[in-house]
Amino acid sequence: MLNQQLFIKLNSEDMSQLKVRKRLGKTPITCPCCKEVKTLDDTPLITIFQKQAKAGVYREKTDTVEALNKVILSSIDYYAGAADEEQFHQYKLWACNQCVKDEKAIIANFSKQQPSYGGPYIMYLDLMLNCKYCDTSFCFSAREQQYWYEELQLTIDAKATRCEECRKKKVVQQRLMVLLGKEADFTEQELEELIECYEMIGSKEKVQEYRGRLKNRRRVK
Repeated sequence: MLNQQLFIKLNSEDMSQLKVRKRLGKTPITCPCCKEVKTLDDTPLITIFQKQAKAGVYREKTDTVEALNKVILSSIDYYAGAADEEQFHQYKLWACNQCVKDEKAIIANFSKQQPSYGGPYIMYLDLMLNCKYCDTSFCFSAREQQYWYEELQLTIDAKATRCEECRKKKVVQQRLMVLLGKEADFTEQELEELIECYEMIGSKEKVQEYRGRLKNRRRVK
């Protein structure tokens, strides 16, 4: 956490934005992304919280300079401990300027996020998750999170539950349901697609079955 004495010293007489930055800018804070000790000047936190306050994200009043900065300081204190927590919540993820520059993190556009009980996310970082279906560890990338929450407009409570391989299998299974649900005989193209689908999900018996059906169909021609 930040030094609480800094909060005590920031009284109503020196609450201008410039003085807040000057007073807090050199305060050490550990980046949850690279785990290196930085200063607040090396992070986008103050700027992000200023934008959130102006956008009305906070419940507290921010109609005066003093009130605005108290909210900003409280937010910084809340996020400062993220790197020290063994299992911090995703809402608390953030990164230093260098990590953003190195594309290890992406600053979120919280105005595009769907409201939820938590959040908003201020930044997106790669997350390692376990697949619900095969228990394999996989990466839910920062770029994919940005796409989910800002482009697809999924709620920020939504999380990836399948690894890449299981996602492919789900798509294949959905396609199989469509193909197998038709009443007419399969065309050569459909039989080839069925073979490919069963190869992707590792069903050797079905691969052999539909290869035989494809061979017979071509022989009839």
